[in-house]
Amino acid sequence: TTPTTTTATTTTSSFPHKDMTGTTVTDILKSSIEWLESYHIPESEESAVQLLAEALKLPWSNGYRRIRECRRRIVPPSSDHLAQRQLSHQEWTTYQQMLQRRQQHEPLQYILGK
Repeated sequence: TTPTTTTATTTTSSFPHKDMTGTTVTDILKSSIEWLESYHIPESEESAVQLLAEALKLPWSNGYRRIRECRRRIVPPSSDHLAQRQLSHQEWTTYQQMLQRRQQHEPLQYILGK
């Protein structure tokens, strides 16, 4: 008989390819960082935070800081509306496309157009 191998499917490896519509900002940020880290993307947390702020169309002046607070849980999740906000289908699609570009090591500045 021929030996067979099975590949375990993990949440991290399938992350950007499944529909995350309705997932909270806090949960999607955590998964995004882990996924980018699994591809050895430099500054994975920074990338995920900036891309998510852009996908959510948060103002540059405070959106980045607010996303970072969700990650660090500076504000209790129950009182932070952004942390508990669920991504719409359009927000997820936009974010997913940006994550996949970053996974290919495209510079963050190119993705963000800045």
